[in-house]
Amino acid sequence: DSGGEEMSITPMHQTFTWRKATGSGLYGPTYTDYENQKCRYTEEIKLVRTASGQEITSTALLRTMSAVQPGDFVIYNSGTPRPVLAVLSPTGVGGQIIEYEVRL
Repeated sequence: DSGGEEMSITPMHQTFTWRKATGSGLYGPTYTDYENQKCRYTEEIKLVRTASGQEITSTALLRTMSAVQPGDFVIYNSGTPRPVLAVLSPTGVGGQIIEYEVRL
């Protein structure tokens, strides 16, 4: 047993900036940036269903231990902020989240 330590099943040797939605201000949503979050990024085209039920094409999969959610943005490789379309959070035998599978 790892004593509650988080363990990912995916090697994460890349990093991204997580622009987490943290509230709303006078001009719309507000965000807090978390830099150098570990991840595994792969370009992969897949049709996904958003939280609102809309089907949309995802062009990338980002695996991370950061609790990224729809409504957040991801900046990978100093690129343009990309909206999070969908997130899966598979769990292990003990019910703990193994990692977050983020569709961009």
